[in-house]
Amino acid sequence: MIAYLYKLDYLAALIFLLAAYWKNDGSLLFFIAWYLVFDLGAAGYAISPQVGNVLYNLGHLLVFPLIFLTILALFPHFRTT
Repeated sequence: MIAYLYKLDYLAALIFLLAAYWKNDGSLLFFIAWYLVFDLGAAGYAISPQVGNVLYNLGHLLVFPLIFLTILALFPHFRTT
C-alpha cells in the first residue's frame, strides 16, 4: 500500500513538473532545476550520515515543494518576471 502512495506522489510531481514546463514556454532549464531540487538534501551527508539521511528523506517528501509551488501558482504576484 505504501509503495502505491509513493508512486502516486511521484506521479503527481511529474504531472506538476510537466505542467510547469509547458506553462513556462518549455524552458528546459526550469524543468531540470525543479526535477533535481528534490536531491539537494543529499548535501546533508557532508555534515553526518544522520543529518544527510533526515534531509534526504525530507527532500523526497514531495509535500513541501508542491505546497510552495501551489502558493506560487495561486498568488502570481509573488513571482518575479
